[in-house]
Amino acid sequence: MAATFDNGFFDFVGTMFIVLAIAGVCLMLLTVGSGLLFTGIHRRLRQARERAGGLNSAELRSSRAGSWLGLTGGLALWLISVVLSRFSSSTEPFSELLLYFSGFPIVTWCMLSGSIAGNRRSVRSACWTGAALFLLAGNPVGFLWSAAKLLVAVEPADQQIVLLWGSVRLLLAATVGMTTGLLAVRTVRPATAASIA
Repeated sequence: MAATFDNGFFDFVGTMFIVLAIAGVCLMLLTVGSGLLFTGIHRRLRQARERAGGLNSAELRSSRAGSWLGLTGGLALWLISVVLSRFSSSTEPFSELLLYFSGFPIVTWCMLSGSIAGNRRSVRSACWTGAALFLLAGNPVGFLWSAAKLLVAVEPADQQIVLLWGSVRLLLAATVGMTTGLLAVRTVRPATAASIA
């Protein structure tokens, strides 16, 4: 006897497929667009520095080193997020899709942040600038949202794990940003390392 399915079931499946497709396209456009925006800002800043100090100035070389260090650090942060997401369950809609699509904007933002941090005049300024800008790649809004949900959570144990992972991610992002600024200035402009203030 042939199995019969209600037409409502097929309508529901088709509707869900359309919703998921639209959400995927919107997420892709959002993440790719923001990544292209960060890349464009980075390029404009680089051109402005080239016009101001020449192609081989110390500031431009440390900025270039910072951008490469930032790219590497951003890629590492994104890969760590992908790996650790296997051990934590998220109830947010399209969380997995957003996690994978977020790689491009995170890497380009960290590249821009490393370039800005490397252009600072002192080690201390480069470290704090890198830490502050990389902190945004750690998703502080998501951390605050998790903290707010913890106050009204029915099962606080699950939410505490999410909050702990958010704290680790913010601390890791700030540490990578500080290291990026430090290395960008010290490796290219070692004389600047003496001027900590």
